[in-house]
Amino acid sequence: RAFAPHCIVAQAAPATLFAIAPPREAPRLLRFLSGKAAVWFLERTIPATLHTDSESIILQGGPGVCTACGDFSDTTKVPSPTGLSDTYRPIWARGIYGSGEIVAVTDSGLDYYNCQFSDSKFPDISQSIVGMTSANTPAGRAPNYQHRKVVAYVQFDPKNYILSDGSTMLTQYKSMLPSGFNFSAVPVDSIDLVEGHGTHVASCVAGSQEPGVSTSPCTSNSGTSPGVCLGNAGMAPLAKLVIQDLVSSSIFTLSSQRNTPVSVITPSDIAVLFENAYNLGARIHSNSWGVTCTSFSNNKCSAPVAYHAYSRSSDNFTWYHPDFFLLFAAGNVGNYGSMSLGYPANAKNMLTVGASDYGRDEIAFFSDYGPTADGRIKPEVLAPGYLIWGADSAGTTGQASCDLIQKAGTSQATPLVAGTAALLREYLRKGMYYDGTARDAYAIPNPPAGLLKALLMISGHTVIVADPANDVSGQAQLGVPTQRQGTGRVTLSNIMFPSSSKRLWFTATANFTSAGTQSYCIQVNSNSAAVRVLLYWPDYPATANSAAVLINNLDLLLFRSGFSLRGNFFTLGTTVQFDNVNNFEIIEAVLTPGNYIIQVKLNARNAPVAVQPYYLAVLGDFKGADPNYCTPTCPDTQLCTLNQDYLTFTCAPTIPKLCLGAGSCGSDHLCTCRSSLYSGIDCSVLTSTYKTTTACNNRGIVVSGSCTCLGDALNGYYDPATNCSSCLAPYDLDTSSKCLFDTACNGHGRYNPSTRVCTCYSNATAGYWQGVTCDTCQANW
Repeated sequence: RAFAPHCIVAQAAPATLFAIAPPREAPRLLRFLSGKAAVWFLERTIPATLHTDSESIILQGGPGVCTACGDFSDTTKVPSPTGLSDTYRPIWARGIYGSGEIVAVTDSGLDYYNCQFSDSKFPDISQSIVGMTSANTPAGRAPNYQHRKVVAYVQFDPKNYILSDGSTMLTQYKSMLPSGFNFSAVPVDSIDLVEGHGTHVASCVAGSQEPGVSTSPCTSNSGTSPGVCLGNAGMAPLAKLVIQDLVSSSIFTLSSQRNTPVSVITPSDIAVLFENAYNLGARIHSNSWGVTCTSFSNNKCSAPVAYHAYSRSSDNFTWYHPDFFLLFAAGNVGNYGSMSLGYPANAKNMLTVGASDYGRDEIAFFSDYGPTADGRIKPEVLAPGYLIWGADSAGTTGQASCDLIQKAGTSQATPLVAGTAALLREYLRKGMYYDGTARDAYAIPNPPAGLLKALLMISGHTVIVADPANDVSGQAQLGVPTQRQGTGRVTLSNIMFPSSSKRLWFTATANFTSAGTQSYCIQVNSNSAAVRVLLYWPDYPATANSAAVLINNLDLLLFRSGFSLRGNFFTLGTTVQFDNVNNFEIIEAVLTPGNYIIQVKLNARNAPVAVQPYYLAVLGDFKGADPNYCTPTCPDTQLCTLNQDYLTFTCAPTIPKLCLGAGSCGSDHLCTCRSSLYSGIDCSVLTSTYKTTTACNNRGIVVSGSCTCLGDALNGYYDPATNCSSCLAPYDLDTSSKCLFDTACNGHGRYNPSTRVCTCYSNATAGYWQGVTCDTCQANW
C-alpha cells in the first residue's frame, strides 16, 4: 500500500522496473515514479498477442497448395501437395537441410507428441522440460541434445517463475485481471492446448517426421542417416529446436473461451528469453508475437508505436551477442494502414518479417508495416503467410498425431524465414558460398547475425501491392526499399548456389574504428538485370522512447565519373540527400557495363564502443568487389575524387601508357587487360600456365592456335611471330635481353614496376623532364 519502502536504485546501465497497481492507484504510482531522478521514462505495458490471423482465411487462386510450410526458395513455381522434386526445392536438392543448427521458438508451447517432433528413442519429454533460469529448473532435468528435434522444452510458468522479491509472476498478474478469469485451465504442458499456435509455428521452422518410423516420403542423402523425411517438412527439416513456452493465454482466458488466445505472458525484460535460448545453444530465435498499433482514428492507425523497453532490450542483447539472429513477426493489423507495426518488431537489429500471399505474388493485406515512430522502414523482408500448412496440436497428452492445419499470419511468415536462416547458416558454416561445394578454407564457423540479415535482405524479390486502400492497386513497386515490403520476399536461390550471371559477394568482418570511408570496386558485366548493393550495420541500442533511434549513421554510395547513387534513394537531382534514420541502405539499379566504386562512410562514431561493424553485400552480374581493386595504376582512382556535392568529380591527368603495359586505360581510369594472359586491377596478375607452355617457349599461352606472349613492363615484351622466343620491336633494343624499354615514361625517365612511378631524368645528357609520365620540360628548360 505504501510506496516509501520500495527503493529505486540508479545503475550504470539502464534497468527495467515492472510495476503493477490497481486502476485507482495508478495515478499515485505514476506521480511517485515520475518524481524519481533515476527514472528515464514511463510507459504502459500492453499484453503481447500472437500474430496468427484469428480467422480461417481461404484464398482462391494459385496453381496449388503446398503441404510443406517452407517452400518459397523457387519463385517461378508453386509446389503441388506431392511435389518433392529438386525443381521445387533447389536448396534441399544440394544437401542443405539445416543440419547442425538449433533454432529457438518462443510461443505458446508445442505438442511434443506430433510426429513432426516426436522421437521414438525419447518418447517422454518430461525430463527435457527445463526452466527459464537455473533457479527455476526442477532438479534432475536438463536439455537433451541427442533428441532428433526438441533439445529443450523451456517453461516460463508464471505460477512457478520466482521474481526477485520472492513473489510469483502469476501473483502479480492476478492483481490486474477482472473476475471471471480462469487461472488454472491450461498449465504449462507439452501439448500446446491453447489453439496450437506454437506447434504450427515450430513445424514451419523445422518440422519433419522421423525416418524409419514415419510413413511420410523420405529421401536418402549423403551425410544424413538414414535420411530426411521431406513430406510435410518445415523449412529446415534437419534443424533442432529449443521451445520456450510462454503459456499462451491460459491464465488470461475466460473459462467459457478456453481455447481462444488473448495474449501471452512475457518477462518484464525479454532479454531473459534470449539469454536462455543462447545458453542452450540456439543462434536463431523466432518470435511470432508482439504488440501492434494501439492508436486508431477512422479505422486507421493514427500514431506510430514508440521504441519500447522491449525494443531496446532486443537491440541491446543482439549488439552484445553478434552471433544471435533475432526475428519477430510484423503483426496482422496492416489493413488499418501505415504505422500499424508495433513492438518489439520496431527494434533496429532484429529482422522483422511481413507476410506475402502464398498463391499470388502479392503482399498480404493484413501484414503490418511502418514507418516506426522515428521514420524507419519495417518490416525488412516478406515471406509467405497465407494458406500455410503446418502441424496441428491434438490437445491431449501422449496422443500421437500427424495432423496438419492451415493458418495465416505473419506468425507463419516469420518461422519460415527463421528456417531459411538455418539453411543459410549451414551453407556459410560449410564454406559453400565460394563455389557451391563444402570448403573448409572458406568456412565461417560462427556466422554473424548481421551477415545473415544482410544476405536475406539482399535476396528479396519485389512483390506486387494489391491493396488499393494503402497503395497503388496491382502495381509492382519498382525499386526498394518500401514500407510495405522492405527489400522484398526472401528468395534463397538468389543468394545460395547462384548462377554465373548472378554473383554474390559479401564482407563478413568489415568495421570502422573511427569516422571515415572505405571503398570497394566492381566491374558490371551486363545491363540485362539490376545490380543490388546492400549495407547493414548492427546499431548500438538507443534509450527507450527516444525520438531518434539511430546512433551511428553510415552511408552507402555507388559512383563513377559523372554518376552517383545513394542508399535508399533513387532520384538524385541536385540536393544532397542521405538516409539518416535506418541502419540499412540498399541500392538497386540497372547499370551500364563498366567500373563503379562502392563507398561506405561512417559520419561519426557516437556509440561508446571502439568498433562499429558493418556488412556489405553485392548481388548481380559483376566482378571485382575487392578494396584493392580501387587502386589501379591508370591512375589510382583516389586521384579521381567525388566532390563534396556528391555529384561532381575532380580527376587528375590520366597516365595512358601504364597498366604495366599489358592493357589499356579506359575513360573510367581503370585498366582493361589486353589478353587472358593478364588479370588484376593493373594487369599484373599472370596466369601460371604460361610457365609450362613449351609451344610458346614458356613465355606465353596458346590462344586460338597462336601464341599470346608476355608483354608488360615487368616481365618483358616477346614476339608472337617467333613463338615468344625473341623480343618484340622496339624492345629488342634492350641490350640486357630483358625485352624491356621505358615507353611508359616516354623515354625520359625510368619506370619502377613495384611502385608504378616514373622517375624523370634530370641531367645535362638526358634532359630535364617533369610530369607524371615525364612528358614536359622542367621550368627554364
